[in-house]
Formats: sequence, structure tokens, C-alpha cells
Amino acid sequence: MKVNHSLLSILFLGGLVVFLSGCKTGQRADASKQSSTEVKFSCTTEEHQGQTVPATIANNSEKDKPLTIIHWDPNNNFFGENWTPEKRCEEVSKRLQNIYDRDKLEYLTTDEAQWIKDRKVNVICSVKNDDDDTRCEEDDLLITLETKDDPNKVLDDLIAIREKPSKSRALRRGGKSQPKTFAEGKRVYYDLGSALKKLEKEDSSEEKPAF
Repeated sequence: MKVNHSLLSILFLGGLVVFLSGCKTGQRADASKQSSTEVKFSCTTEEHQGQTVPATIANNSEKDKPLTIIHWDPNNNFFGENWTPEKRCEEVSKRLQNIYDRDKLEYLTTDEAQWIKDRKVNVICSVKNDDDDTRCEEDDLLITLETKDDPNKVLDDLIAIREKPSKSRALRRGGKSQPKTFAEGKRVYYDLGSALKKLEKEDSSEEKPAF
């Protein structure tokens, strides 16, 4: 029987293309799996200023040390009697996880809630950018505050990642001097995203032993 070498070549090349495509698809899946985050937020307890307090942490199972984000000092009565430090720690940890999973967790900042029309409510939230016109959205809310407290000070007291505010910006610009308080329009932005990227990143510079 005469063998059609051209047909065999076409079949061979077609099979090779399918095989290589499958390999590339598998590689993309593996790369996607490898790049997917293992960062998880949770509430634990830590020593802080001589006492054991609830703490919101971010943890990567590949890393030895978690990243502490917030210390919930029981001496700071920012949230009223119905919200104990433990309860607030658990709730904010869940909210951080939800925001992070949506890939929107970059900066922590303060603002006045725009979605509440009948009263003034100050909040701490996550925002994607540290631009002047970036406002807190309800889906990115972390904490509601009592009106009597200065939100910038509350956030500074809570935050444990000691990377100082990336910027101190004002919502309102004009001929007046730069605002010095939240009431005048000053907002602070903590760059949580950069800290989380360090937690996510594996150190590829060190060669792993062959055995």
C-alpha cells in the first residue's frame, strides 16, 4: 500500500500543534495558579505596648512571618460599646479579605461617607488610588467612626504597618493654606498595597538547594 507522506506530515504537524497548545495551556494554568495569592487576613492576638491585644494580620503560608496591619487597643474607645476590639478585629479582617479578593486593596484612608445623605458619618476605607478626587465607596468600607473622633488620628492610632502615610492630601484646593486637619480637608493614605506585594512575592534571588 502506498503511503501518502504528505498526509502523514500534515497529521503529524497537526498533532504536534495540538500537543504544544496543550502544553502552553497547562503552563498558563500553572502560572496562573502560581501567581494566585495565598494571602489570607485573620484576627489573632499580639503583644502591643505591654499588653495582649487583638490584631488584624495578613498571612502567606509560604512566609515565616505574618504582616500585622491593625492593633485593636482596648484603650481606644473609637467604636462604641457594641463593638468590642475582638468583634471589630474579626469584622475588619473579613472586610479586608473581601476587598483584597476583588483586587481593590491598595490604600487605607479616611473620608466622609458619600452614600449616607441624612447625616455626617466619618469612615475608614480602602481606595484604589491616592488621588485627590478618589472617594470612599460603600463596598470598600472598613470602619465607621463616631463624629467626635478625628479620622486621621484614629487611623494613625490603629495602623500597625509602620510605613508612614504615603501622602497627606487635601480634598479641597484653593487660595487658602494647605489643610492641617480632617475637618479642613486633609486625608492620609497608607500604602497597604506595597506591603502586601512584599508579602506575596517569593524571593527568587536565592538559589534553592538541589536536594
